[in-house]
Amino acid sequence: MKEERLPTVPAPGAGEMGKRKLVCAYRRIPGNRNQALNRLHTLFLSRGITTAAKKDPAGAEGRAEPARGLAGFEREAAGMKR
Repeated sequence: MKEERLPTVPAPGAGEMGKRKLVCAYRRIPGNRNQALNRLHTLFLSRGITTAAKKDPAGAEGRAEPARGLAGFEREAAGMKR
């Protein structure tokens, strides 16, 4: 039986590795944004704020109303950890 051999592939150089890291970072950016928006949405829902939408963080006026609903949240959350 004939033995099959795979071709030898050289390790990528520093330039190629830099390009791969850059592409990987670009792919992660949308995921990080979506993760942050999902966390905000969960936080708002846990506080009973159901009017916050994904488009709201785009402008200062859209962020103001939900932010008022979170007033004092840090103090309450700190109290829960004890």
